[in-house]
Amino acid sequence: MIFMDKNYFRASLVFTAVSIVSIFAGIFYGFSTDLFSFIKPITVLQYAAFLAFAFFLNANRERIERSNNKQFWILLGFFIAMVSFYEVLFNFFYWFSLYNFYGLGADIDTLRNILQMNRFSIFNATGELNATEAELLNKIGLYPISLNLASKLTVLLFFCSVYWIYFVNNLNYNSSRRKHQAQ
Repeated sequence: MIFMDKNYFRASLVFTAVSIVSIFAGIFYGFSTDLFSFIKPITVLQYAAFLAFAFFLNANRERIERSNNKQFWILLGFFIAMVSFYEVLFNFFYWFSLYNFYGLGADIDTLRNILQMNRFSIFNATGELNATEAELLNKIGLYPISLNLASKLTVLLFFCSVYWIYFVNNLNYNSSRRKHQAQ
């Protein structure tokens, strides 16, 4: 029988709860708004979601270790890392280009992706918003797309995939080492 490490699982639940609270704080106060004068909800979400993911993986270590699909999971991790790394680079280059364009006095957290707001394509769902939806999303800092928000989410995805690759590769290494020692 495969057991779950309860301490890691409890820690993942705590950080999942913190992530959910930060989502609600972001919806009500804005994701890029400083709460308590020192931290943004998107920052809390980024850190808490990563820790929830890492603790959840460790809680299920035995189950994942017994999987016969570890090579597939590593391949999937590298694919997600590739996709998210491109987005990280794009967001940061675009963010700092806008920062340079608007000048050094601009608030970097207020910079938004406004290039394709009114252009229709299958990749631009925000172009189909009505005025009320756009106003609501603008109020919480999601429209036009906040580069702070987009960058933190893609960095979160990238580091979760990197940790996933490390985790599964480590399980592969340990299981092959045990097989080699048993011989």
